[in-house]
Amino acid sequence: MALIKCSDCGRDISDKAASCIHCGCPVIGAYYPNMQPHMQYQTFQQNSGTSKRLINSLAGLGFFLAILSVFLAFFFVLGIAALVLSIIGLVQIGRSGEIGRTIAILGIIFSGLSLIYVLSDFISAMLSTYVVF
Repeated sequence: MALIKCSDCGRDISDKAASCIHCGCPVIGAYYPNMQPHMQYQTFQQNSGTSKRLINSLAGLGFFLAILSVFLAFFFVLGIAALVLSIIGLVQIGRSGEIGRTIAILGIIFSGLSLIYVLSDFISAMLSTYVVF
């Protein structure tokens, strides 16, 4: 076993290794002996599956609760929980790069509409008890 230099990062790696243990660049000739190094690295990146992004779960849960709170308008706490979860999900999406920004924004909108409806219904009920016709 001999040590060779990685063509990408320049560190020492084994000549028997399929890829560099430091940067992940495939060793030239390990899998595709007739392929150029830059083509080999692109193929490795496409096959590794590391570019998949996840949907933020808090944004999805906030959206689900927001839709539920629209149909079940009596549950004020459900609308608040949906609003909080959607806002936290949106902040996490901004920091982590996950997908689901539209879901989080729709969760904020629907939960806000639900809360406005519940509050307006509550205010109108309170006003109707004090107004004498």
